[in-house]
Amino acid sequence: RYAYILNDKFGKIIPSEFLMITVVMCYNLIHMAFRVSNSISYILDIMFIATTLAPIFYYCWFGNEVKLKVVLVTSILINCNFIIHNYLKN
Repeated sequence: RYAYILNDKFGKIIPSEFLMITVVMCYNLIHMAFRVSNSISYILDIMFIATTLAPIFYYCWFGNEVKLKVVLVTSILINCNFIIHNYLKN
């Protein structure tokens, strides 16, 4: 039950965060394209882009880790024979 509540809450939050990250990224890239500046401001812009991309990387990385754990737990449950062992005991 708790997992369903969390999934319902985060299911609405994560897409909105991706949308906001995309908007900020597009704004920053357009801002970089239309201004004439020196190398220090480009370095700052690159650092800003890197920090903007970091949450997307984290979501993808940890989402993949959760998916791998679910597959691992599922395969362990399918391959375990405690039900057969318990049935043979009785």
